[in-house]
Amino acid sequence: MTNDTDAIKINEKLMLYKRANSKRWQARLLLENGEWHRFSTKTADLDAAKDFALKQFYTADFRKSNNLPESTRKLRRVAIDLRP
Repeated sequence: MTNDTDAIKINEKLMLYKRANSKRWQARLLLENGEWHRFSTKTADLDAAKDFALKQFYTADFRKSNNLPESTRKLRRVAIDLRP
């Protein structure tokens, strides 16, 4: 994250950051498999970005506790998680 202008650690698994060329906040969520899931919060407002990122964090936690893939961004990840 060398090009980031601002970075805020929400907890051990969730971080907000703003890239130098963007007004919107981005987020990184550490998944159980050790991979980082990156996504846009779609807002420049810090409080709204925190709320959005925390919703994603709790959704991933809920999915993991119900034996569902935490992230469905890649078909490979879903296929591996759902194999018998």
